[in-house]
Amino acid sequence: MANIQFDAIAPPAGGDEAATATAKLLSKEQQEGIENAVKKMTGEMDKQKWFWNRSFWYKNGDERLFAWAQENPEATEVPDEFSDYRITDLGALALCGMCPNLTKINCFRDADGHGEAGLALTDMGLMAIAAAYPDATEIELQDTMVTDKGIMKLAASCRNLTSVGLAKTYATDASAQALAANCPNLTAVRFGHTAISDVGVAAIAKACPVAEFDLNLCQNITNLGVQAIAEDCPDVTNIRLHSTKVTDIGIQAIASKCPKLASIRLGNTQITDVGAKALVNSCSLTEIWLNATNVSEEGVLEMHLARPEMKLMADHSLPAEEE
Repeated sequence: MANIQFDAIAPPAGGDEAATATAKLLSKEQQEGIENAVKKMTGEMDKQKWFWNRSFWYKNGDERLFAWAQENPEATEVPDEFSDYRITDLGALALCGMCPNLTKINCFRDADGHGEAGLALTDMGLMAIAAAYPDATEIELQDTMVTDKGIMKLAASCRNLTSVGLAKTYATDASAQALAANCPNLTAVRFGHTAISDVGVAAIAKACPVAEFDLNLCQNITNLGVQAIAEDCPDVTNIRLHSTKVTDIGIQAIASKCPKLASIRLGNTQITDVGAKALVNSCSLTEIWLNATNVSEEGVLEMHLARPEMKLMADHSLPAEEE
């Protein structure tokens, strides 16, 4: 691959809309911060080639994205293949400068999940993306280093978002409330393993027609947040609540008000036969995950016999299917 000089990134001829939008949203100090970060990271990439070559997943991620952007200036979405690479603020700036029509930006997931400073997307890169793509509908930011500061800018600028992935970021209720206030078309939100609480969930559920909630490993989620989903999102189809504080009370609320629910993950919670059976009897489930719960072996067998076509993951074995 050619030795790409990132400090030479510039908008395509006649297309400086992205740069203009970025300048309007970012303060002078923030713009200078991005420029300094680009110079610093470009130097670090040259000095630490051993790091960039040690793994397939983030080998030359920014360079590959830069090369793709050069070849596809009219693209409206970034190929899924880039989610297998580590893309940093450099990659974000390359997109902003060369692909003005993007609406689906699902390339920033840090596949390695480490998020070291300078080696994953930060608020600086996200604010540039927010300014350049006000018509964006999807963005994936899992395992990046973004915080409420960048996410709030994203929400304020990209009001047409329908899907946002914030799992394993520094998002809190402030991010959730900003999305709720500015992005009324959200149908999929992924906050897994963040500090979001019932307050943030309730805000989004009240304001947006969400069909997919990923709240896995959110330690601040209790029955209150789940009941808010049941009350305000009756068309929800997918909920992930692994390792949350939900109990049968919250799950019974879902069962009574969300008949379209197709998939739910409840592993490592205090769910018992009562909550699990309520879901199986009332919802359109195609799969339910009950590993490490208080659901009994008898309960698992009863649910399997009632809905043999449903995928049921539990600690207890199910009868072997007859050939």
